[in-house]
Amino acid sequence: MKCRHFLLSVQALHAGYGGRTILKDVDIALASGEITALIGPNGSGKSTLLRCLCGEMLPLHGEILLEGLPLSRLSAKARARRIAVVPQRPEAPDIRASDMVLMGRYPHLPWHGFISSQDRRKTIAALRAAGASPLAERPVRTLSGGEFQRIMLARALAQEADVFLLDEPASAMDPARQTELFTLLAARAAEGAAILAVLHDINTALLYCDRIVALRSGQIFFSLTPSEVDASLLQVLFDTPFAELRHPCGLPQFSLTPLSSPLPIAEADA
Repeated sequence: MKCRHFLLSVQALHAGYGGRTILKDVDIALASGEITALIGPNGSGKSTLLRCLCGEMLPLHGEILLEGLPLSRLSAKARARRIAVVPQRPEAPDIRASDMVLMGRYPHLPWHGFISSQDRRKTIAALRAAGASPLAERPVRTLSGGEFQRIMLARALAQEADVFLLDEPASAMDPARQTELFTLLAARAAEGAAILAVLHDINTALLYCDRIVALRSGQIFFSLTPSEVDASLLQVLFDTPFAELRHPCGLPQFSLTPLSSPLPIAEADA
């Protein structure tokens, strides 16, 4: 059996805001060479977990380890050399897309902060890898949602990290771009990266990810391989019925089961 090497792990994590605990006793480990999907209902703590994993948010209790070293001991720059984050769309700055990608080189700049020709070459290579070269000279504020996601992915690639944390990275992408995205992530995983992606598209998660981790009410509900996920688990997780199908590759796929007695419009909108 292949020995899994964990790059980023969490033990007994509790986290929250303003005295409210959102995550409770969470254990998760991200292995080199694997793509992990994080799924769950709205408000289950997925984005909070990502904020803890990248060091942006301190846990109330528990420990986050980067290859055995407490993440809290690392400076922000040292963390950024190892962990790249692709967030949901933040406020777009008034800069060119290529400059946004160049920001991914910040963790590697020397103390004087000068940008080298090598940094610019790696920026160009990241734009090309993300399929975003045609967007390089565009102002970030003019990009569509899907175009902006490709630029943020390119910035993460320019960072040359070995852990990737992505918050709904394909939510604004068309099917062709989604396929390109997950093909690219699979290639990075094959090179040894550990990848965690928050996904709402369960079927995409099942097709492209090595492990599915589900959060429910701030706790791990299950951590399974795609072939182990079934309709009964998803029904409990999302409190709605699912029908199970089978993809030609053999993996399960799921569709929503319509309610047998739809609520009247007035009642449903109440």
